[in-house]
Amino acid sequence: MTRLERMRKLVELDPKSEITHFGLGQACYDEGLFAEGASAMARAIEIKPDYTAAYEILGRCLEKMGNLEEAEAVYLKGIEIGTVRGDMIPTEKMKARLNRVKGKRALPDSPAGPSSGAA
Repeated sequence: MTRLERMRKLVELDPKSEITHFGLGQACYDEGLFAEGASAMARAIEIKPDYTAAYEILGRCLEKMGNLEEAEAVYLKGIEIGTVRGDMIPTEKMKARLNRVKGKRALPDSPAGPSSGAA
């Protein structure tokens, strides 16, 4: 049984645990299953709204899916929560990723950025 299969089974056994959803989301991210990973992280946050680390992985999944605006919003919320909670490591990671996302969104030729119309 793979790690991903184990995490899916754990979510089935304990669907109200933010930890099992976080584990599933991390496993999905590692396997390139970004939509499923985002869904699992969103569920972890729904269960425990101040789960700072889940915001970081959710943002990373959204970035990989090309949803940069949504990733930016998730990072901003995660940074706010992490700052209040004193969760420095995920908060610092999200600050760095937020800066990267803002840079990508500012590029006119970026697929997710504004179109400049220039060729």
